[in-house]
Amino acid sequence: MESAEISAILNALPTGTVHGSGATAWNSRDVYAHMARWLSHSSEYMELAGTGKKPPFIEESQVDEINHRWQKEDSKLTLAEARTRAQEEFKRRVKIIKSMPPELWTEEMVKVVYLDGANHYHDHRKYITG
Repeated sequence: MESAEISAILNALPTGTVHGSGATAWNSRDVYAHMARWLSHSSEYMELAGTGKKPPFIEESQVDEINHRWQKEDSKLTLAEARTRAQEEFKRRVKIIKSMPPELWTEEMVKVVYLDGANHYHDHRKYITG
């Protein structure tokens, strides 16, 4: 399970940079907070889709700016707070996915689930371990 693997890595590296450098350096808190933010975003997306409303779409060109803004906003968190947020958002996500009726599983929904789920965890694990 990707979430357990990256959590083990982040918990083993509580201080220092885990990936990136200079202005783009991320520590374990940053990665946990980042995951919590994107999990929250995709959970909101799934919840809105379940109501029949069109969820907001984030353009690929916006992602770096959003990540940078969220990193700055979340820099006040402790590692424990960021970890807890990520864990809670992961639980929320699992609950939403389990409750989704089959008709909501469109190609777009599957893409959202994978982008902010296993694929996202896998990418960050690769950034850290090379």
